[in-house]
Amino acid sequence: MALGTQLERKFAVGPLPFYLVGLVLVLAGERIFASRPTLEVVLVSLGGLGVATATLIRLMPQGSQPRPSARIDQWLAWLTLGTALAVGLAVLVQHQPNWFGIRADLPTDVRDRKIGIWNIAWLTGLMVTLVPLLFAEAALYPMRKAPQPEERRVRAAAIAGLTLSLVALYGALFVYSGSKIGVAVDFSYFKTAKASESTKRIARSLKDPIRVVALFPSVSEVRIEVEHYLRDLSRGNPKLQVEFHDRLLEPKIAKELRASQDGTIILVRGEVRHIISVGTEAKNARAVLRNLDQEFQKNLMKIARDARVAYLSVGHAELNEKKDKEATNSGQGVQIFRKLLETQNFRIQDLGASQGLGQEIPADASVVFVLGPREPLAPEELGALDRYAKRGGHLFLALDSDGRPASGKRELPPAESKSDNSKTKHETNSTAEKIAATVAGIPSGVTGTNLEEIGAIVGVTVEPGSLANDRAYVQRRLDKSDYVQLITNRFSSHASVSTLSRNNAGVVLFGSGGLKKVDPNDNTVTFVAHSMPGTYIDENGDFELDGSESRGNFELAAAVSRPVVNNSAATPNKAPSKTEKSNELRAFVLGDADAVSDLVLTNAPSNRVLLLDAVRWLVGEESFAGEISSEEDVRIEHTKEKDVVWFYIVIFGAPAVVLALGLILARRSRSVGGRA
Repeated sequence: MALGTQLERKFAVGPLPFYLVGLVLVLAGERIFASRPTLEVVLVSLGGLGVATATLIRLMPQGSQPRPSARIDQWLAWLTLGTALAVGLAVLVQHQPNWFGIRADLPTDVRDRKIGIWNIAWLTGLMVTLVPLLFAEAALYPMRKAPQPEERRVRAAAIAGLTLSLVALYGALFVYSGSKIGVAVDFSYFKTAKASESTKRIARSLKDPIRVVALFPSVSEVRIEVEHYLRDLSRGNPKLQVEFHDRLLEPKIAKELRASQDGTIILVRGEVRHIISVGTEAKNARAVLRNLDQEFQKNLMKIARDARVAYLSVGHAELNEKKDKEATNSGQGVQIFRKLLETQNFRIQDLGASQGLGQEIPADASVVFVLGPREPLAPEELGALDRYAKRGGHLFLALDSDGRPASGKRELPPAESKSDNSKTKHETNSTAEKIAATVAGIPSGVTGTNLEEIGAIVGVTVEPGSLANDRAYVQRRLDKSDYVQLITNRFSSHASVSTLSRNNAGVVLFGSGGLKKVDPNDNTVTFVAHSMPGTYIDENGDFELDGSESRGNFELAAAVSRPVVNNSAATPNKAPSKTEKSNELRAFVLGDADAVSDLVLTNAPSNRVLLLDAVRWLVGEESFAGEISSEEDVRIEHTKEKDVVWFYIVIFGAPAVVLALGLILARRSRSVGGRA
């Protein structure tokens, strides 16, 4: 009788425990303690000795055993030997890669491919031998003292283990192969965007008729989708003249419009043309159809009115200056912000010291954006913004509290003492000092933080610290830092947020500051977005409510509408007389610059509405307010914790469900067979 069988019969234990302990020691040495060579050698040596000893015990002559017992021992011996060889292969691949053609001088991709092949080889060998061995041993254990074990039961258990191993290997190899093959399949939801109310309002406001010509084959799935959109948009609007033509059947139309391809929408006003390329194949046209409303509105704005210029301040580490690859990948860029402005027919230009920010804001500026500067603006730049505001300019200010200097205050540079200083420079420094002096508690000549200086131009300041809320916030990192990622749906009825207020939509702000009026009696400042209940100012940066911090209601955004008088030194709150030519300063102040970053605009569509409606209000086009229709798939952002959960669900959860169903069906079939 084999030694393993004798041990099992006498002591109710076979070589399997020693075998498993040896495998665990080898695994621990190779994977867990590989960075400690001495401990690795000791563990691998002990584990290898245990595996080798248990294998030899299984392979010893069987003697005069009953025939079923002999066959069972033979199966277990071969399975044990197979597992030992797989473990040995794993150790050799790790320590002697040259034996397997894995040379250090090979290209990285070739070397990685060979390592992958050999790793798959030893893992496959381990799975198809160890799991059947464990199943067979589990079936044999209740029969350890029986004079003649049931060979059929042990064999069925081993086959079940082999089947489970092959299923697991198939899934693993399928996933591995899928990760190496660059083939993508689109299972996304598809639907053509509808004509939004915003686009319809723009179309109804047209002064001159616009001809919309769609060139598509007579039989085309894409044509049907485009026709639904254009017919809905033009219904009841005679100034939008929609036509459909087949370019090949009506060559005269194609020649007139200088059209050379099908699948296009051409907007025509006089000699001006704008072309939207859609395509004729549904598969290729899906991306455009999902965003057809956005694309059509963009071209409609271009042809309906002249382009306007939007200036973005630069030179102070603003959000729009983050153009490196890392910033783009992390969502800190403003590419979506730029595209949204382009849909409203804005030409975007930088505004730095060399473009006039240090002297005078260009006369063609329709809107000037200052997006969360991290470095202070110079007094000359503050003066230029102040003069732009006083002559009725339009400002979009994102006073991000993250950009507040740690020192809290800084001294203004001394004024130039040279005799040839120009009057303009002297007035600039004087203006900057006056702005700083309006901030409570800061004497003239000493400025507060740069955010306060910028906000004081339009009568708004930022409270120290970031707003936080441990009850209503956006979860990303799943720790306390999420408390500053605010969400709110509390808006006034002001035109700059009318769409959000009407739809009860929520916007997201990452690290917003609380806004206040410089002059509490200034009725030209209207707060249009308010924090959710339970918000507090995190003054010490620990994200918790402690110390002197208390909950309250805070302002997140403000709209400033102030009548001004050209060539007049009138005070901001004084209305112009009937004989004076009046104008209006408009400013939109936001307590957070990240609210218009790519990361937030991608995942929070309501923030796009906030940006667009604010800009439309700034330039006097609040009648165009409204969402742009889009059927584009919302980007799904994964956190590390969510990825771990999905990994375990896919790898272990799905096979467990299949295994459970198999066991239930097997038991049911056995019970039915027993009754029969």
